[in-house]
Amino acid sequence: MDQLVKDLEELRAHARNHVQGCYPLAPTTPSSGVAWYLNLTHGISVVGSVAQEFIAQTDHVLFAGSALAVGQSCVAALVIKNTGSVVSQTHVFGVVAATGAEVAPSAATITAALAVGDIWIRTGETTLNRSGGGYTQTYDGTKRPILGVTLSPNFGDYSWLPNILG
Repeated sequence: MDQLVKDLEELRAHARNHVQGCYPLAPTTPSSGVAWYLNLTHGISVVGSVAQEFIAQTDHVLFAGSALAVGQSCVAALVIKNTGSVVSQTHVFGVVAATGAEVAPSAATITAALAVGDIWIRTGETTLNRSGGGYTQTYDGTKRPILGVTLSPNFGDYSWLPNILG
């Protein structure tokens, strides 16, 4: 029975904070020492019970300028935030580090980077690597609230129910 109550709470929280779409994709213009680009798919997000539709974006600029030395990488968390009932997309950078040692921004880092009182959800991550041959970039759209996966891995597991019913 405890699992059922937990699932109802998770479902309630998910209804207030979720995203469909807004996936990170390879940019149309490759990222370089001049700018770090990213394409984003069309999507709808609900953050803090406020809904917002986002159009697809081509070559969204995450950073302009030369930030990485050869052999360095950085992870950017893609975030949708609610500031005073205004929902918008933003990003928060992790610490630049040697390739392979880069770390995505933690929840505490994201919260600290946003305005006090912002409600937010992570929708994905992108990592930019600089090697002697140029730049490579990866994308991960799985860093989002997904019931039964990133939220409450036991969501919907009612294997205990037959034991109660006898």
